[in-house]
Amino acid sequence: MTKPPLRLPALAAVLLALLGPLNAHAQERRNEIGLHWTPDVLASDDRRNRGLAYDRDFGNGWSLGGTLGYGRMERLSEGDGAYAVLRIRKRFAALHSLPSLSPQVGLEYGGTTDLFDTSEIVAGFVGLHFAASPELAFTVDGWFGKIRFESGPFSSAGQVKSRDSVQNIRLGLVFKY
Repeated sequence: MTKPPLRLPALAAVLLALLGPLNAHAQERRNEIGLHWTPDVLASDDRRNRGLAYDRDFGNGWSLGGTLGYGRMERLSEGDGAYAVLRIRKRFAALHSLPSLSPQVGLEYGGTTDLFDTSEIVAGFVGLHFAASPELAFTVDGWFGKIRFESGPFSSAGQVKSRDSVQNIRLGLVFKY
């Protein structure tokens, strides 16, 4: 018994049927690359940071993402350092009276280091997403967190130096694709 040859039009139809939903998702611009910036004048204790963020929308306004950056998350005397955070965010539907404005909330967890000291960051944010076009948007977030400072590698391991509450305004430029 021989199998009938696979016809090219049938194979093409099956592939198009499978790729159809993938193409629809790609057109929704589910990925975001952003530049986050907190100027020291908008932060408590002159803390500042800037970072490159990535977020992946997985439906109904929910997204997972993270940020890698550089800045002064620790006290003024500690200097600048690198930081990384993971984020979960919920962006709500656009406001009826302002269709380019969407509220958003989220939680972040991560850490920062300047080689001599490390910190653990636990934070939440509430903000607004301003859509300038389908590909470009601006964000303004009120960021509220707790930072736990620890000693670095040249002192007693794991010694907690202090805990601080931090509040700042974070600005963002977001590119969707």
